[in-house]
Amino acid sequence: MVQALLEGNWTRLCKVFSSLQGLEFEWSLHSDTTGGHDDIVDANSILRILKFSESHYTTPPHIEKIEERGRQGDIILVEGVRTGSAYVWATLRDTSYAKVDHSSVRLMVIVNLMISPPETYILKYAAVKYKVEQIRQNSVVAIQMPSSQYSLEVVDGTIGTLDAATSVATVLELGETEVKLIDKSILFDIAMYVC
Repeated sequence: MVQALLEGNWTRLCKVFSSLQGLEFEWSLHSDTTGGHDDIVDANSILRILKFSESHYTTPPHIEKIEERGRQGDIILVEGVRTGSAYVWATLRDTSYAKVDHSSVRLMVIVNLMISPPETYILKYAAVKYKVEQIRQNSVVAIQMPSSQYSLEVVDGTIGTLDAATSVATVLELGETEVKLIDKSILFDIAMYVC
């Protein structure tokens, strides 16, 4: 639930109200335009707002009444659809509070990925094949590389190279560098060492 994340931004309202229960809000999703990346992903492809009635969670009584009217209250459920980041905005619906600015929080949806092997020590001109794996509900699932969403790259190209088509890194010189796993949708990287 996003309630705890967003209520903290409503300090001005908390001075007026002892509780936000029963108030109607307009919750909306907005694309993350921060970070300077060229590919802005639609927020609705990253996050989805759910009604409590569409979930297995117990609906708080005050929210049930509001949802029956087709409205949203002070608590919502947000589901991650795919990796990326997006903003969730909350605005009071009552026109009496039109001058109260919206509150927002940036949510990042990430997956539990790992590079295998996690660390290697190899000789000059030797090669190692890397795998990308995702942990899902206590099982390991291989991610087919190359991938439209993920890529591997060597940080220091003077130490080693990486063939993106085969995920094979070859050592050119003695030294230390990293192989990074890049998630193209959020520009988040997982680093590991290769020597």
